[in-house]
Amino acid sequence: MRYFARKKAAPSYQILVPPLSCDVCRLSPNEAHEYFVWFMSTVPNRIDYLLDHALHHCLEQRLSPDSLTVVWQWFIDNAVFDFDNNSKQYRLSTLSEYIIRDIGMYLGEVCIANNHGLQWSYFTEPKNDFFVNAPYIKGYISQATSFPMTFEPLHMVRIQALKLLPSNSQKGSPTDLLSLYQHWLQYVPENKE
Repeated sequence: MRYFARKKAAPSYQILVPPLSCDVCRLSPNEAHEYFVWFMSTVPNRIDYLLDHALHHCLEQRLSPDSLTVVWQWFIDNAVFDFDNNSKQYRLSTLSEYIIRDIGMYLGEVCIANNHGLQWSYFTEPKNDFFVNAPYIKGYISQATSFPMTFEPLHMVRIQALKLLPSNSQKGSPTDLLSLYQHWLQYVPENKE
């Protein structure tokens, strides 16, 4: 059974399937490097594609923090959920998961474009780290400990999307991504803003 968050969904949204034979966390170091190179090569085109759908009427906001609200409202309006009869729970549809990846890429690029010293990276050790082999934004530092912090934007966007599930008591808001961005500003050592 499918549940549409709104009457209209984004069925014309073309997904991008990553060239993976297993979960990202199981990749060898060479495969992780190949995946990262592929990921980085797709970011510009996927952002253009996403913005053609979500910001079609206000492209002057491209890569601005305020554009995160417009992009997230578009996702809220187009998110699709599936109902699993076995578990009796809602989950994000496959289409919504792919859109989340594109929005995560966009969130990462907004962070980088508006803050000095941030960049995409990945790491292959330790293997038991939750974000091993996954592209993340490098450069955030905990002020309390001076240790680097891992900001994996695709994961962070998915957490925000889970708030939208019909069965979730937390309800999402169009400002969720902007609030997330603003929260992480405290971990940027030299902030441009």
